[in-house]
Amino acid sequence: PLPVTVICEMVGIPSQDRIQFGHWVDDITATTDGSGPERPKVAERSQTALVELSRYLGEIIDQRRRKPCEDLISALVAVEDEGRQLSHDELYAMLVQLLVGGHDTTTALIGNAILSLLRFPKELERLRSNPALIGMAVEEFLRFEAPGPRNTRLALENLQIGGRSIQRGETVLLMSSAANRDPTVFPDPDRLDISRSPNNHLTFGWGIHFCLGAPMARLMCQISVKELLRRFPDIRLAEPGHVDDPPWRESMGLRALSNLPVVF
Repeated sequence: PLPVTVICEMVGIPSQDRIQFGHWVDDITATTDGSGPERPKVAERSQTALVELSRYLGEIIDQRRRKPCEDLISALVAVEDEGRQLSHDELYAMLVQLLVGGHDTTTALIGNAILSLLRFPKELERLRSNPALIGMAVEEFLRFEAPGPRNTRLALENLQIGGRSIQRGETVLLMSSAANRDPTVFPDPDRLDISRSPNNHLTFGWGIHFCLGAPMARLMCQISVKELLRRFPDIRLAEPGHVDDPPWRESMGLRALSNLPVVF
């Protein structure tokens, strides 16, 4: 619940609506999960959630136009560029991107970070004994088990990459998680090293495509992991088999655990 709560507070979603909001986001992001007999029902629920979320955000935007508050929606409503304000569709698209895009990925990042530490107990002890390493540790979690393992791009010109031809207009699937394990860039790439430096992973993208929510995701993961280790110093996996065979969600676009039972 942490990422959706933080995002809702920042954006300006009233507290009484956040549970429903979380349900909408879960239904929308479920479309990234794998195929199966439930796929049509999942798509239908996702479409319904998008319609309901659109209606809800439209009402919030109208309220903020009439009576601004100290939140991000009010700030976006008020912003102007050379006298031109954002349109309703632009506001809606920006809010959906922020609210939906920052929920599942940050939740996945926190879960993947805890799993990674429990799979590498020496690194867990290093971090527990030296919490100042948390910033570098989160960068390593982002590299080692990135919540978003891939991205798509459209080729703007004909290219030759790695002996393969890519034609202008073709869709290219970029496996950033593979790049994050490139042994020519990251020595011993399959080992978790919470003090790895440099750590030029591509989990948040690069250049103009760099993730807008990166600072918030980093901060939430740092606080979550640091507090979890402080409050539960003897945390361990409830299912030892999850060390080698974690319960990953069946998803095409998200590297996330379906659950992670622990004891403490």
